[in-house]
Amino acid sequence: MSSRSVLQGTFVTSVVCACGTSIHGILTLKPNTPLRALSAGINGGISGATFFSNPFLLSQFHRKRNANNPGDKNTEDLNWSEIRTDRLLDSGVSGLITGGILRGFTRNARGILPGAISAGVLCTLLQYMYNESKIIRLEYLVYKRQTSQQAPSGSTSSPVSQSSDAKPWAQRLLSTIGITSLSDEEYLASLKKQRDTHMKRITEIEHEMAHQEKTEEKN
Repeated sequence: MSSRSVLQGTFVTSVVCACGTSIHGILTLKPNTPLRALSAGINGGISGATFFSNPFLLSQFHRKRNANNPGDKNTEDLNWSEIRTDRLLDSGVSGLITGGILRGFTRNARGILPGAISAGVLCTLLQYMYNESKIIRLEYLVYKRQTSQQAPSGSTSSPVSQSSDAKPWAQRLLSTIGITSLSDEEYLASLKKQRDTHMKRITEIEHEMAHQEKTEEKN
């Protein structure tokens, strides 16, 4: 997770909370709806920043730890079980901290532990479901590629697809706040780019550590 993802997650959470509160206030005819929406947006932004910043900090720690132990794991040889457990701990800890803080602010000290446990379990389950969806998509891409390779060369022509401008309204709405859907090719390219970035960073850290060791030996 990058700092840009933290900012996007914080912004989206704030917007969703503000819009949801506004719609609820309009439908129920509650007074001071703009102030309620503003308060909900601020609270959502604080919650989003707390939730999304924890995985960012943990990812930096994991990156340094993997760089210090380069022989423990080859990032190119990931299996399905590793994808299923990807960021489960990060999401669980983030939900634990965020749930405890919010419960402590809105209730009292007695609600910190139940709120932390509930949010931690919920975030872990949501992360697991997201990882499973990644596996399903990867399996589909593998199957699609194998099918296309086995197809005869004469049947490669396909009808012209519909115009990309005819997007669903939900997709257009998400694109206005920076969330865009990726095609299969773009998704694979993004995974390869992430892998190459991590490998490059690990190599740089290994070179820095080797240089430090040589400097210490000379001294």
